[in-house]
Amino acid sequence: MFRSIQGTVRCHIKPIIRKRSYSLINNGINTINIKTSILNNNHTSPIKRCKNSTNNLLFQQLRFNAITASTDGSNIPEDVKNLTIEEYHKHSSETFEQMLDELDLFFEENKIMEAEIDEEAGVMQINCSEGSYVINKQPPTKQIWLSSPISGPKRFDYHKNQWISLRDNIKLSELLQEEMNLMYGNFKWTKPF
Repeated sequence: MFRSIQGTVRCHIKPIIRKRSYSLINNGINTINIKTSILNNNHTSPIKRCKNSTNNLLFQQLRFNAITASTDGSNIPEDVKNLTIEEYHKHSSETFEQMLDELDLFFEENKIMEAEIDEEAGVMQINCSEGSYVINKQPPTKQIWLSSPISGPKRFDYHKNQWISLRDNIKLSELLQEEMNLMYGNFKWTKPF
């Protein structure tokens, strides 16, 4: 039995003996790999069995949730929904500039030679003792995405004048400050963002 990512839509696949691998692709939005084997001669491809209204519902549901809900399925706050693209660019650019300036100054003042920071085309990379951080702007979703070697990936929305993860209410500035303190100690932003 194949179970969807969200666990609500199911597609039954008969048990089989020979190994096969199939990919379901729907309008380039998502790819789902199904590995099966053939048990009897009276089988049909899992792709043919799954291409029905249930499968289309799965992809419509994924697309719908991506647009109208946060990553945990809760409603998006009004100030996040109403943020214009111009406001997003203004706030994200100010945040990137502050991060770049303050981290660069901190690394230089504390003679932290292994740390390096670079920003180009909306993508910031911070190479530190624990690994690399990648922070990038996501204009289509009006978010800032963070990939941390310590805490993993997170997505931040501009909410109540700060970049906050709607999933767990972690603030981008607090998370980065805490992780820089873990690695190098004595780091503090001049103002939260």
